[in-house]
Amino acid sequence: ATCGEDACHLTLSPDGRFLLAANYSGGNFCMFPLHADGTPAPAACVISHVGNGLDPHRQSSPHPHQVLPAPDRRHIYVADLGLDRLKCYRADWGRRRLIPEEEGDVVGIPGQGLRHGAFSGDGRFLYVMTELRCELNVYAFDEGAPRLMEVYHCLPDGRDASALGAGVRIHPNGRWLYCSVRGVDQLLTFEIGGNGLLRLLQSISSGGRGPREFALSPD
Repeated sequence: ATCGEDACHLTLSPDGRFLLAANYSGGNFCMFPLHADGTPAPAACVISHVGNGLDPHRQSSPHPHQVLPAPDRRHIYVADLGLDRLKCYRADWGRRRLIPEEEGDVVGIPGQGLRHGAFSGDGRFLYVMTELRCELNVYAFDEGAPRLMEVYHCLPDGRDASALGAGVRIHPNGRWLYCSVRGVDQLLTFEIGGNGLLRLLQSISSGGRGPREFALSPD
């Protein structure tokens, strides 16, 4: 049990000793210690979010959508579509606890519906896919504090009411960013510049309906 309704995302801690799960409708997320054989022990930490966003239909309550470990290995960010922010937590892995650090929260534009994020390998930039407005937010981390640099709409040829931003990934070489868009069912490729900003290179069919997520192969 993930201690909440509609579990929607899983990730491992940087050291692989914990599993973290986000519960969309439950408004919370939890952390499981892992046994040596990889099976989870009961949840050691469960944290619930409080609040709402601009959209009365989609943001009337918290909706954690992703748990994202930071490259510094000391912080965890939880993308909450209902609150339009990535909540920041300091990880105390030894005590099996996550401590809120509100001053580190990554804040979106009201009504965007922040869904999933991806850090650059060096931790200088964070890219956040927003579901409700189908936009990509680019944040710079200056001395650890997030700063919104740019907002890209993922449909440059015109907005589509059916378009919902979904997944986002960065290639291991750090040069390419990929994202998926539901409704119009597309995969987009961006080039990442040295200043962290993006340039759209390609938009192709996802090959199926509703590409909520995708993954890069290990090779």
